[in-house]
Amino acid sequence: MENSKNIFDAIISLLDHFLPFLMLYKFFLPILNLIICIIEVICALTNPFKLPGAVKRLFRKCIPAFLNLFPLFALIIMLIALLMLLLALIEYLISQILKIIALLLKNIIALYNAFSNHNTNSILAIAKKIGITLCIFQNLFVLLAIFNIIMDVIRDILSLSFSIPPCDDGSGSGLARCHCPK
Repeated sequence: MENSKNIFDAIISLLDHFLPFLMLYKFFLPILNLIICIIEVICALTNPFKLPGAVKRLFRKCIPAFLNLFPLFALIIMLIALLMLLLALIEYLISQILKIIALLLKNIIALYNAFSNHNTNSILAIAKKIGITLCIFQNLFVLLAIFNIIMDVIRDILSLSFSIPPCDDGSGSGLARCHCPK
């Protein structure tokens, strides 16, 4: 038992000597990676096939790792990521709404043609399809609840660091009234 304690103490002592170097390495590694990524982007400027990969690596790996060294930047990155998520959700919602509107218009034209031809089976099938499409359309608006959650997260993150937004009624209803200073 005494022998294993001496080995353990020796390892701990060795780690105590290397810890400052390891911390410096951990600090300088993102900086060095950022420099390497910037050099890769500069070198890839002449090759249009390598440039998108180099820029993607710069923005997805090197810059976030570098900015994580600074807590204020990490907060800003988190807010930007949440806003990008919000924009992606809005883009998805708009594209799906446009597809559903096109499908509804196509079905309404088909319904008009079925009424013109007095085809009862087609009328019932198209009316059922329009009903299903409207249900899908209604389900898309459930995503608006996600927007509210994301906005609440952004508001909470901002309230940790800043005294904004100044408009809040405290009821959590989503409706805010401004309490302007006098």
